[in-house]
Amino acid sequence: MSASRYSIGYDVSSIFGRNGIARYSRELLLQMSRRADVSLHLVGTRNQHIELSSLFDGVLPVGTDLSMMHERALGAPLRRLVRLWKSREIRSLFASDDVLHYLGPQKIFARHNRTVSTVHDLIPLYDAFSVDAGLRYRFPRMIDRQLRHSDAVVCPSQWVAETIHERFPWYHGPVTVTPLAAGSIFAPTLMSEAVQHRYQIPDRYMVFVGRIDVARKNLDVILSAWQSLEPRLRKSAQFLVITDRTDADVTKFLHDHDLKVDSSVRFLTSVTTEEMVQLLSNARGMVFASQAEGFGLPILEAMQCGCPVITSNVTSMPEVGGDAALYVSPNNLEEVRSSIIHLLDNDSVYEQLKFQGLERSKQFSWSTTAAKTVEAYKACPHR
Repeated sequence: MSASRYSIGYDVSSIFGRNGIARYSRELLLQMSRRADVSLHLVGTRNQHIELSSLFDGVLPVGTDLSMMHERALGAPLRRLVRLWKSREIRSLFASDDVLHYLGPQKIFARHNRTVSTVHDLIPLYDAFSVDAGLRYRFPRMIDRQLRHSDAVVCPSQWVAETIHERFPWYHGPVTVTPLAAGSIFAPTLMSEAVQHRYQIPDRYMVFVGRIDVARKNLDVILSAWQSLEPRLRKSAQFLVITDRTDADVTKFLHDHDLKVDSSVRFLTSVTTEEMVQLLSNARGMVFASQAEGFGLPILEAMQCGCPVITSNVTSMPEVGGDAALYVSPNNLEEVRSSIIHLLDNDSVYEQLKFQGLERSKQFSWSTTAAKTVEAYKACPHR
């Protein structure tokens, strides 16, 4: 390690996707590539050259190595053998780096003198959040293994940090909170005629953004609260569910929860990020009354677009919303209902939350996330 520049190793074989961990990984690496005190050593698989080049505007960081074998390279029957090979390969490839940073959950770990892991959330540890039984059984062992291979941990919220200490008291490595941020694309944006026409957007509407097939997102309670509004409100506004699930998933969701919704509720699938920015920017508000989040990035994305937010008063969400959101108990339908009415019926509340949300969102940035992560690198002890 030089006095001024840390060499940080990253396994980038799983950073391309639409999930939150992939987005976090790409944003963090972009910020790290702009810092003078960090040198990136990216190691990935042979088919990633185009995607990585695009991420870094056509110029890969010096030392990028895309020779690593994918764990499915030899087929499922030999996957365990490939993982053993990859463990040795990773140990060799990252041997000269000052720190090895695992950006998310890992199946393959390699010994290194200084290892940092990002733990994104610990929600499957809690029975109350309706997590799949198989995952609830496997997850504690997964996190235990990840922590045993980590000399330091970074996580997105104080709630996650406290849960690590509570559920894994034997872990004594440093835990650094590195809050996330919304991407720069999220900004107040006028509604284009194309988007208005494609989705038949009314003058007044509220939104939910997220997966409908994850029970803790609490959409059934949110929609039940909406359906309980008096008819005049449901005639004057619509509720738009923005999700990347399919129409078949929508049908299954409504059936599984025995939900009957009227024409004021609409599900929008296949919405691009650019379209979502416009929909958020012109909405009366977003209802994000989740039962639990490791961070709650949609809250920041909405605020950064000037969209008022109703969210939950549990886990990490108050850390994100601060004093710029309306808070509800996620399973209290009447609280959700009352907050929706409060926002729909009061222009002053709408304007205040819009202003406060924009100001709150300025307190988060990916450059700050990167800076706090570098602090974690420097504090990471040697084995």
